[in-house]
Amino acid sequence: MKKILIAALAALSLAATLDAKDTRKKDGLGLDIHFLTSTEYGKSPLVGISYPDALGEQTQFMETWTKNTHHFGVELLRFNFPAGDYAQLFTGIRMDRYEYFFRNRYTFAYSGGNVFPVDLTQETYPHYKSSELRTTYWSVPLGFNLKLNKKWSAEAYAFAGLLGKSVNIVRSPKDKTYNPGGLNDFQYGIGASIMRRHLGVSVKYIPSSVFKEGVGPDTNTLSFGIILH
Repeated sequence: MKKILIAALAALSLAATLDAKDTRKKDGLGLDIHFLTSTEYGKSPLVGISYPDALGEQTQFMETWTKNTHHFGVELLRFNFPAGDYAQLFTGIRMDRYEYFFRNRYTFAYSGGNVFPVDLTQETYPHYKSSELRTTYWSVPLGFNLKLNKKWSAEAYAFAGLLGKSVNIVRSPKDKTYNPGGLNDFQYGIGASIMRRHLGVSVKYIPSSVFKEGVGPDTNTLSFGIILH
């Protein structure tokens, strides 16, 4: 179902973009408005993990399997402002969902103002399959798009946003904790992409930690994948 949803949103994004470029007229200021401008899918491993308060093997409890991490992003609304013959400034509204699958048999809990690791041992979770954290952020980007030639374009941007939904999942077979606590309510980062017509590659780095400062591990996110624009 998830793959079908992603494919459907990607197709909808492309259709909306093409339709907007063909039919939407700019206003007197040159402002160009588009809906469902782009869709992204890629991997989103946690990097730069630092947790000095944990001991021994627990210092590794936030490590992720890169192949099993997922990032799905949609730019819902974009405002383009002309900045010369080959460049545009833009802002808008976007949604980004991150799925972090943990490498080791750990999850986490929040209590007394602190995040602490929970060991998913064979004795307590004999049917353990996986452990993951999902977060969804709503953000505002600010950047520029540069037309390189008739087929190629590139863009770079900064963004900042707020946490929406979050859920901690242990599959044994499945135990969900919604809004588990201790997560950073604010996110900021930088991103860039290069595209040939409507298809390209994107990369995003989020230096803001997944957890609040002083509450849990300091963990940053690196996201990379494909973009349909």
